[in-house]
Amino acid sequence: DTGNGQEMALDVLRLIRTEDDSETVVARQVQYCGGLGAFGLGGLFWSSEGRYFYYTTAREGQPDGGCRPWVPPIARVDMENPRITAELAEAVRSPDGAKLAGWQAAQGDEGGRELVVWDVDGAEVLRAAPASIEGVPGPVIWSADGTRLVYPVSAEVCPPVYTQLIGVSLPDGQPEMLLEPGRAVLPGFVWLAWDGPDALVLEDEAGAPFRLDLATGTLAPAR
Repeated sequence: DTGNGQEMALDVLRLIRTEDDSETVVARQVQYCGGLGAFGLGGLFWSSEGRYFYYTTAREGQPDGGCRPWVPPIARVDMENPRITAELAEAVRSPDGAKLAGWQAAQGDEGGRELVVWDVDGAEVLRAAPASIEGVPGPVIWSADGTRLVYPVSAEVCPPVYTQLIGVSLPDGQPEMLLEPGRAVLPGFVWLAWDGPDALVLEDEAGAPFRLDLATGTLAPAR
């Protein structure tokens, strides 16, 4: 209680070594107004050899006024130097748990974003600008084998009606335009998912499903 009717809170994320009880403060977060929006520090997982610890800065809630599908950020701390931390926005872990993909601000490009893929054990696998620089990229969706990912792109932040779909294969990281504006059969979509290794299912604003065959590029209503 600050004394003027406003309450504030402080989250502190600490790592403690059990052999000597030494403590490292990884992150601090001041919370206002009862924690409105997305807030809260929360531990997630360790890398396989224990060098990196992963956590989120948005344990609860979601951004105020958000109208898009939202995925919390994931940050990591390097235990060899706990002062070194990094964060991915809208971070999504691959199905096998070995990689993490998300977005970071592009260096020297105000408002721009770069697609970044980490190996959970530390290495940066990929860093690339989005294929559509005029749109707003959404969260990535991994293929089941973790070798490919796709992300949708909308013209506006709100409403999040996607008109483009970008594919990226690892490790080369070259973006491929899988779906672009102008296809009359599907002027916009709001949801997508993998349908086996070589196809995607999309859903338009009315809830009608479509199937995109990645081998042929054929888009057709799904039965």
